Amino acid sequence: MRIFKATCISLLLMLLSNAVLAQQNLVYNHYFMNPYLYNPSYIAPSGYTELYINYRKQWAQFSGAPTTSTLNLQVPINYRMGFGVNLYNDQAGVLQTNTGVVSFAYQIYLGRSTADLHRLGFGLAAGVTMSRINLSKVDDPDDPALVNNNTSSMDGQFGINYQYNNFKIGFSLPRLFVSRLVSVDGFNTPKLDQLNYTITTVSYNFILSPRLLFEPFFLYRTSEIVDPQYEVLGVLKIDELLWGGASYRQNYGAAAFIGFNVKQILRVGYAYEFAPSQVAGFGNGTHEIQVALRLGKKNRGQRLVAAV
Repeated sequence: MRIFKATCISLLLMLLSNAVLAQQNLVYNHYFMNPYLYNPSYIAPSGYTELYINYRKQWAQFSGAPTTSTLNLQVPINYRMGFGVNLYNDQAGVLQTNTGVVSFAYQIYLGRSTADLHRLGFGLAAGVTMSRINLSKVDDPDDPALVNNNTSSMDGQFGINYQYNNFKIGFSLPRLFVSRLVSVDGFNTPKLDQLNYTITTVSYNFILSPRLLFEPFFLYRTSEIVDPQYEVLGVLKIDELLWGGASYRQNYGAAAFIGFNVKQILRVGYAYEFAPSQVAGFGNGTHEIQVALRLGKKNRGQRLVAAV
């Protein structure tokens, strides 16, 4: 059986990117702006309905490099509950993956009222991942190995977070079920076997002055596919109108980002991730853009009158 060149390139990309491996999670630079990307317990933390759009292009100028488009809508039901819808499309060479999940989050307030920033949140998400090989991009579309070029799997996530004033810590299982990018079966039977895939985040928002805030983040990933990996990030905010910062991901490299806020309604961020040495020949780095649109008025429902 002949192995075509395009598939080899796609597999190479997946092995190197840390973003499109089977059963591996996508990587985002803007998780500090939208923590729901990694943890379903962070749904509409501001109390507003918000629409987020994220576009990520890895290793720019290299044909067939991974490209990820993400859209999520976060809606608070009241001060305790919220739901979200997350859709993303990931393309790497001849392989295309589409995922859709619906999330539900619940907040427990530990202070005297919801005005106190002392709470514990839980989130659960469920949906479907569908992968397909684009036969128009392969050398031999009649290859018997490609008779079943579409594969579907159940997808799910779990997350928890705790906040006390300016301190936040989150833990998530970003993929609860086994999902295969290519399989002889059209739909894979759901199997809980992803408990070794975790993301832990810790941050603290330092108030430097009435107009200046600095928030450092620490992120730690575990996986059965690659070694554990840490990431550090720092973002400086000016009057909640402008922000900028940088990050470093272990065994990968550095990234820089900048963004602005328009009347607390529209937020736009851009990040550039420098190409690591092992893939420098593939392109000039990674571009990522995120847009957040606030919809309607704040929805928190009635206030608590006593400690929960």
